[in-house]
Amino acid sequence: MFGACGLPDSVQGRKKYLERLDRRVVQEGAESAGLVDVESLPGLTLQATLRRGWYFGSEQFKERMLGFLEDGGRAAKQAPADGYAGAQRRDHGLAHARKILEGGCRTLGLDVNALRLRKAADKDKVMLAELIASQTSVPLDWLCEALKMGSRGHCSRLINAQRRRLLGNRVLNEQKTRLLKRAIYND
Repeated sequence: MFGACGLPDSVQGRKKYLERLDRRVVQEGAESAGLVDVESLPGLTLQATLRRGWYFGSEQFKERMLGFLEDGGRAAKQAPADGYAGAQRRDHGLAHARKILEGGCRTLGLDVNALRLRKAADKDKVMLAELIASQTSVPLDWLCEALKMGSRGHCSRLINAQRRRLLGNRVLNEQKTRLLKRAIYND
């Protein structure tokens, strides 16, 4: 872009380009030139006001970003910090989810099969589903099948509704904490 304007891709060239843009804003009006009043939008950074596809930086920066996109969005394949691979993480997540489900049912005085027969929106079933979703990385499909909660969309809505109920509800949060402790630690 700088070359098209007859400017070098350097700090001075960028400054001149910004001056040119500022003059254009004054000539065309702030809104039609795409200027966003950052101060009127609290918590928004200048970077967040860029339109999609635009960036701040040099040509070298652009090439580096495009390189990331060609690599599937990853800078480099890195091993997880704890050394476990994806399959091991999934297996651990499933085992942890099963432990919470079985321990939760035991705590609630239910059999897993009896819980599965209840309605999808049953309060105990939804509480366990939200607990498993918040404590593990199991896929939503697994939760739907394990608890017989219907479609993914329905299950997701029930879990999100439970999360909204948990916000600011001390009693419900204490129940969740007790259920988790008893389910995992038989406490």
